[in-house]
Amino acid sequence: MSETPENAEFVGYVFRDPSLLQRALTHSSYAAENPECISNERLEFLGDAVLGLVLADHLYRRLDAVPESKLTQLRSHFVSEDGLSEPANRAGLQDSLLLGAGATKEMARGMWSSSPNAAALEAVFGAVYLDAGGPGAGLEAVQALARRIWHEDWEDVDHWVERDLRDPTTRFVQDYEKKFGNKPRFHYEQVEVKGPRRPWRATIEHSDEAWGTGIGPNRKKAAREACRQALQHLLQLGSE
Repeated sequence: MSETPENAEFVGYVFRDPSLLQRALTHSSYAAENPECISNERLEFLGDAVLGLVLADHLYRRLDAVPESKLTQLRSHFVSEDGLSEPANRAGLQDSLLLGAGATKEMARGMWSSSPNAAALEAVFGAVYLDAGGPGAGLEAVQALARRIWHEDWEDVDHWVERDLRDPTTRFVQDYEKKFGNKPRFHYEQVEVKGPRRPWRATIEHSDEAWGTGIGPNRKKAAREACRQALQHLLQLGSE
């Protein structure tokens, strides 16, 4: 989608200005290689804000007996990388995302997390807000898109209240410390690959055994993938 399409549609929303959708799907790596293009970073900033407001309104109205702390946790889950990447993948957003050549190779080698997809989906919400006219109609359009994006999860938010919605790193570290009384051991190293960006590998060790390994563009994201794997070991210990 290097040229602005004559019409553009995303999960039932038809854009009046197709260039807004194109911008929402333009990653910074693509914009860096194509100076005539504008990246989706500003739209991502806007989309994060308007989606957060729509989610807060929806959760406040649907969960009238739930305290503020849990509402905040629920909203944070929906706008987290994990919460956004799953619906983004279902919508086929990755197939339309404009990435630079280097970023495309890194993603093909599994060295990128799902963050570009999550960021692009937030940018799409920002683009929808602007395309529909901003305050009022824009928020209504964002709400309608969110309802279609999350399907049953949007309508049946009650079942999320009892879920453990901590991110994988927080959940693993806290549960590990609670069970063993000390902090888990993380080992980090940069992966030897050709190119300007060297990804990180994080390994979680327990009793000389590797409980989880993750690769990401930085230490934080590599650790999160490792924690996601290591959680399975903790859950297995808990069931014994």
